[in-house]
Amino acid sequence: MKVKEAERTANAAWSPAPLPDLMLAAGTAAQQLDATFSSSARLEIFGLGLGDSTLEMPVLASVETPSRFHCISWGAHGLSTGSRPAGMIVGGSDGGKIALYDARKLLDGQPALLETTSRHTGAVRSLDFNPFQANLLASGASDSELYIWDLNSPSTPMTPGAKAQPAEDVSAVTWNRQMKCKVVAWHPEVATQLVLASEDDHTPAIQLWDLRFATAPLKTLQRHQK
Repeated sequence: MKVKEAERTANAAWSPAPLPDLMLAAGTAAQQLDATFSSSARLEIFGLGLGDSTLEMPVLASVETPSRFHCISWGAHGLSTGSRPAGMIVGGSDGGKIALYDARKLLDGQPALLETTSRHTGAVRSLDFNPFQANLLASGASDSELYIWDLNSPSTPMTPGAKAQPAEDVSAVTWNRQMKCKVVAWHPEVATQLVLASEDDHTPAIQLWDLRFATAPLKTLQRHQK
């Protein structure tokens, strides 16, 4: 059953869980045309308006942007410190560009663009905030490029390793959301194996991983209570 709709040719991202009101950010999609054949680009925030019986989603904020977006993500960076009470919205575009927006300023109608980086060499097609450390952002782009950004110091991203060959577009990146690790220890005899220990009392676990087969842990031990 359809509950709400917004007629946009856009990439979208939900607001982070700590915010009391659920919202949806939408950035005009790159390399797409809508029914009006418009070449403009916008970043918008919609409310759900679930108390309203109509399908329309109210527009809470809207700003014109210099570029259209291949992807957007809305993270909790700045929520815990209060420096950004509504978190941060990031968008990936052509030319290796990643734009960072203060969501609260966007909602308040203030200039919200914090910074634009162009470290990638091709179109940025995927973005994901770390669910446990909100200042960390993963990005994937053309030519097998992957970067990890510390948004407290976004001028110096880290690459997790050599580019995959043959080079391809990285169309999706995501962090491990199953386990928040407290301790990491390498195997004393097998150079590619390590053990992770969870600090989450709800799902305490110890996992053995082999980096040669990193799609899933070799073993998971879950007898601990905390």
